[in-house]
Order: sequence, then C-alpha cells, then structure tokens
Amino acid sequence: MSPEIYNLTDPSSEFYSMIRGALFFFFFYHIIIYVLNKNKVYLYYSLYSLFLCIFFFSHAHIFDNQPFYYYTDRTFLLLAVSFYFMFTREIVQTEKNIPKWDKVLLKTIPALWLFSVLLILIAIYFDKDTQRNLFFVIMFGTIIISLITSIKLLNINKYHVKLFIFGSLTFLFLLFITLAINVFDIDNYFINLGIHRMFFLYSGAFVEFIVFAILISYRYRKLIEEKTRINSAITWNKIESSELKMMTLKSQLNPHFLFNTLNSINNFILKNQVEEASDFITKFARFIRNVLNNSNQTTITLHEELANLKIYIALEKIRTNNGFEFIEVIADNINSMTTKVPPLFLQPYVENSIWHGISQIQGDKKIWLNVSETNNHLNFNLVDNGIGINKSIELDKLNLYKNKGTATESAKYRINRVFNRKNVVIECADITNDGPYGTRVYISFPKIN
Repeated sequence: MSPEIYNLTDPSSEFYSMIRGALFFFFFYHIIIYVLNKNKVYLYYSLYSLFLCIFFFSHAHIFDNQPFYYYTDRTFLLLAVSFYFMFTREIVQTEKNIPKWDKVLLKTIPALWLFSVLLILIAIYFDKDTQRNLFFVIMFGTIIISLITSIKLLNINKYHVKLFIFGSLTFLFLLFITLAINVFDIDNYFINLGIHRMFFLYSGAFVEFIVFAILISYRYRKLIEEKTRINSAITWNKIESSELKMMTLKSQLNPHFLFNTLNSINNFILKNQVEEASDFITKFARFIRNVLNNSNQTTITLHEELANLKIYIALEKIRTNNGFEFIEVIADNINSMTTKVPPLFLQPYVENSIWHGISQIQGDKKIWLNVSETNNHLNFNLVDNGIGINKSIELDKLNLYKNKGTATESAKYRINRVFNRKNVVIECADITNDGPYGTRVYISFPKIN
C-alpha cells in the first residue's frame, strides 16, 4: 500500500480520496434504488452524500483555481445538511414520534436553502471573511438543532432510532471539532500532530454513512415486514368476509372445512411458518373466490370444477403434510373446456373421502377420480382406500348420508335441480370387501355442452 494513504495532513491524499469515493458510491447506489422503488429515504440519503462529497472536493486542492468553488464551497455543506434533516424526518418519522419538534425541522430546511444562496451572494458582493463568519454561525446553529433532535429521540426505544442517534452524534462531535479548529485558527497545531482538521469531518462522515447504510437496510426490512403484515391482515379480512358470505350459500361448502382451514392458517402463524401461511392463504383465497364466483351460476365448465377441486386438494395436502395421493383420470373423448357440470358438486365427496375415510388408516392413502362418458352421460367414479362407510358410522364419524343439511346433500340437491331430477344417479357404497378399497361414490348425469 502506498505511503500516501497515511498522509493525513493533505486532503488530496489517498485516505481522503477513498472517503470521497465512498460517499460518491453511496450517492450513486442509493439514487438507483430510489429510481426503482421511489422511496424518499433513498433520495434524501443520496443527495446528502452527493453534496457532502462535492463539499469535500473543495478542500482537495484539485480545483483551487476555479472561481466556482471559491463562491460555493460552504454552500454545498449547507445543502448537505438540509438533506440530512430531510433524511432525518423520513428515517425516524419525526412527524409521528416528535411532532412539535418536527415543525422546527420543517422550518430549518428552507432556511438552510435560503442561507445557501445568501452565502454565495455575500462572497460575490462582500468578501470571504464575512461569508466565513456567517457560515460558522449557521453551522453551530444546525449542530444545536441536530443535537436537540437526537436528545428528543432518546425516549424512542427502537433499534433503528438508536442507530440513527449513534451515527448522528458521532458526526456532530467530529464536525464540531473541525469547526472549532477553524474558528480558533489552530490548524498548525494539528498539522504538527500529523492531522489536517478535515480528518475529523471526513472520519465522522464515513462512520455516519456506514451506520446510516445499516440503518436504511434495517428500516427497509422492517417496512417490508410491516407491509407483509398489512397484506396478511387484508387477506385475512378478505377471508373472513368470504366466510361470512359462504354462510349464505346454504351449505355449498361444509362449515367444518372453513373452520378447520382458518385453524390451519392460525397454526401456521403461531408456528411462525410465514411462507406456508402465505401459500395457504393464497390458495384458500383463490378457492373461496372461485366458490363465490360460481355459487350463483347454474353450471360451470368441467375444467373450472376440476381446477377448483385441485385447489381444495392442495389445501388439504398442506393440512395433512402431503399425507395422501389424488389420482385423476379423464377420458380422452371429454372436452373439459366445453362440457358443463353443476358447480361445487365434487368437493364435498372428496372431503368425506379424506376426513372420514383415508385419514383413519395407516400407510398409503389414495383417492381415485375417474371421469368417463357413456351414452351422452358423464360418469364420475370417486374411490378411496379408507375404512369404508360402515366402519365410519360405527365410529360415529360419518352421518353425512342421512343429514339433509350437509354439504353432500346440498351437492346432491344442486345436481338434481340442474337436471330436474331426471337421469341422475348418485350412489355411495362401502366396498371394503372388494379389495384394498373403502368407499365408492358414483355420480352420473346427462352431458351438457
């Protein structure tokens, strides 16, 4: 490494150049992020770093002969401070946390812009000494305002606020040292110690910007989490609204399914399984939406019915940790996109197969659905390898074939209503004696295109 990096007496040395480069990187990086997401925190932070970087260049002896810096060097620092206050208001939400003091910050920002212009005019029409004296007064005033802001924020017990206070106070302390060295004209003393007065300001700025970068990342993550919680709450409200609406559908869905589904979502939340809960909520919301959209229709396409059934099965697989297999076979001569069927008629029977059939056995659990067409009739064979109807009745866990208020009775009613009770067959049978099977549901009705 070049020995020049250790030269702390010359603001043009590598040490100071690296910090200026870092500040410019902060500006460039965060302005890109602002363009992408339009979050004002990134805009103010990037402009703060840009104007501070420009101010630092005025001490690098690169543009010594340029009149531009002669008149504007201190102006850029005031502009940087103004965007620092704007950044402060956004990142720690002073309008919410310290509303009375926030009004002071609001008035300070345009005042700094006004003073920025005034400093240029004073340098042009008067002299640099007058500009210098006014600049020191303004800067000490901003230090006091910043210090009071940090003190007022001390009562807020939040991690990102504590980070902000630490970064700000570090910068303010080192800025104060830099200004004091200049005011009392003791530069030579520190030069003899091997340090330029700007070393303190550069160091304070670098530490502050590192802390603020961590702060912004932390704050952004918290905002994303808050947004996710809000979206989850909105989704939850939609689900609750859907549940209330479903109660008016006269058992088109089993109320136990709705209750158990909401319990499953609650369990995921309690276990902090955010992704699983989100996936479950998304599928459930889509399922409820399809049910609500289809509930007022007499018929829907077979494709829509099977698609909604697959969503329901996906939900049940999540609830049962993928504890069963669903096998679907549709005959080649059936066009599911044009064939019409009553809405929501398969799900109640599949639900019975899952919770009153295969859930009672150990080992492989399977449900088969075979859709065929004979003599212009659609035939649905739903078979599971559960314990069978008779055993379920013995265990007092299945009375759905007698209770007319159940979802299966409601499905049967809708099927018969569509076809005026003509040419409709609905049979439920125990087939435990026919091999590794439990229950068979056979539904047949005329084909509608």
